[in-house]
Amino acid sequence: MELLSSHKLPFRLCLLLPLHITSLMLLSSAYSLPDNYFINCGAHSNTTINDTRVFVGDRGFLVRKGETVKNSNSSASSSPDLYQTARIFKHPSSYKFHINQDGTYFIRLHFFVFSSRDTDLSAARFNVSVSVSGLSLLTNYSFRDVTSSPKIEEFLLTIPKGEFNIYFIPYEPTSSAFVNAIEVFLGPESFISDKTPYITSQGAKSNYNVLTSKVLHKVHRIDVGSTSTSKPDDLWRNWDPDVHYLQSPESETDDQPKTEMPHYVPERITEYIAPAFVYQTARQF
Repeated sequence: MELLSSHKLPFRLCLLLPLHITSLMLLSSAYSLPDNYFINCGAHSNTTINDTRVFVGDRGFLVRKGETVKNSNSSASSSPDLYQTARIFKHPSSYKFHINQDGTYFIRLHFFVFSSRDTDLSAARFNVSVSVSGLSLLTNYSFRDVTSSPKIEEFLLTIPKGEFNIYFIPYEPTSSAFVNAIEVFLGPESFISDKTPYITSQGAKSNYNVLTSKVLHKVHRIDVGSTSTSKPDDLWRNWDPDVHYLQSPESETDDQPKTEMPHYVPERITEYIAPAFVYQTARQF
């Protein structure tokens, strides 16, 4: 995770989450999404994606309209439905959401650079911030290395009840901003502690306080020892196999993942920290 403050100073945070593998699993209390927004930016109708989430058109959430751009690539049909349109902003603009409950929220911003007759999305350069304490999510964001896959930026932050805004601001007068999709939904109760242990750059143990006043920015989410493709979990987080990050080719992984279930600790360590399949593989060095 990367921490972002209102002063835009990034930090790396390493969370150590001990779990014991056992044949028993204690299930945490049921979790539902009391507040959730799934927005397909630039679209006029709803889009259902593979995991049954329904992304609605964005018109009802825009504070300033912006422009709709469509994927004009001849092979656009091969792109997911969620990335057939985008909303582009040439002036500071925002999306407005009504939050009914205080808590820790997931925010995901989807960006996919596709071909358009109207604009060059790869030239976009912009900042993204939120209305909570002037926190910055992305600064001088651009797309220097365009790929055929979408970029999904994920954040965790505490949002109070009331109106919540996400601002898209072109970096320069000649720049533009865009977004393909937005997710805003409440995380499980006690998902993020306000105090957590961490290792300093000098290797010393310490505690980090007032964590809930910061923004957590996901950098990588890796399933160590997994040999399969990226897997989603109950919070729609993708866990990537570690093979592309390895620097020790002599390391070994068990060809037969464990079937025992993790021993979760209700209200402390639940399946929402990491799903069972993450703990059922490992790598030996």
